Amino acid sequence: MALTTSTKLLLVLSLALNTSTSFAADVEKTNLRWQNEASGNFLNYEWKDPTIEGETYLNSMLKSVLTYQEQDFSVKIGAIGLRSFGDQDKVGNASPWLQIVLNIDKNMQFLMGSLETDHNAHEALIADHRIFDDVSEEGFQLRYLGSLVRTDFWLNWHKTETQKEAEQFEVGSTNKLATSYLDIDLQFIAHHIDGQKTEDTTSLRNNIATFGGTLKLPTEIQPLLGARILTSSHKLNDAKEVKGVLREMFAGVNLQLPRERLVETRVASIKGHDFHSFFGLRPYVLDDYSYFEVSYNQRFKSLSEGNRFAEFGFRARAERFAKKNHSTQELTLGVSF
Repeated sequence: MALTTSTKLLLVLSLALNTSTSFAADVEKTNLRWQNEASGNFLNYEWKDPTIEGETYLNSMLKSVLTYQEQDFSVKIGAIGLRSFGDQDKVGNASPWLQIVLNIDKNMQFLMGSLETDHNAHEALIADHRIFDDVSEEGFQLRYLGSLVRTDFWLNWHKTETQKEAEQFEVGSTNKLATSYLDIDLQFIAHHIDGQKTEDTTSLRNNIATFGGTLKLPTEIQPLLGARILTSSHKLNDAKEVKGVLREMFAGVNLQLPRERLVETRVASIKGHDFHSFFGLRPYVLDDYSYFEVSYNQRFKSLSEGNRFAEFGFRARAERFAKKNHSTQELTLGVSF
């Protein structure tokens, strides 16, 4: 009896998963480790204001990396690719992944080549959807990931100078002190576009800094109350430099549930003047912005085994700016194997 199309598909997927798992097990007996990360992503901005156009991202992403691991260093080589659903080019966006990591101590690493993009930056500095526009970051990175202090400093070189395009890079740092009752964070990012030999006359300077604090209670139902200030300076071509400021007040509740489930709620009010952000979430450049947000995240323990797991995340935000109501929805399903 002929197999149905769905049965054939299940057999192919089962064979691929078993083969990759078997290969990964054989590789891990040596100093090599093969790691794959795949995700399906949906991000929808219902911004219907004339000054800020809405956007929708619907795609799948795959990162496959082979790592050679020693005690003091590691070398990673592979690729990362993104395919937007309905892309008429049928090609997608792919980039090689080449990373050299020096382990300075158990918490500190120095990276060269492809960078780790989980900077934990405030979304006024770097919006979530930036990775969909540029799937990889390249340059240098210094990370300290301790239990009390976390620091990430990076140089991301977006574009080298050519005859037709100016060079483009950014320097950024996120720093956080986390205690049982208080979190303090200090972040900055500087964007640069310019050139000396190119025909491109674009010249941009955009520097942003933020300082904030969050009070919290170390309970199962964790209430939060915090504030931060953000400052920016922006200069495009020969225009006069503009300096801006934002003040943000926020409150929320984190609820940790059994089976590695986390529910978070946030309400925030943002007031500002002349704030500019090159890669930040667009409503933050407005003088008056407020939102209420609910998110849900779960890691599935049934697949947890070392670096093998599955995660599901959902976020919904009701927003208010320019005297109109707006919304954002985000959905992610990811697996690591």
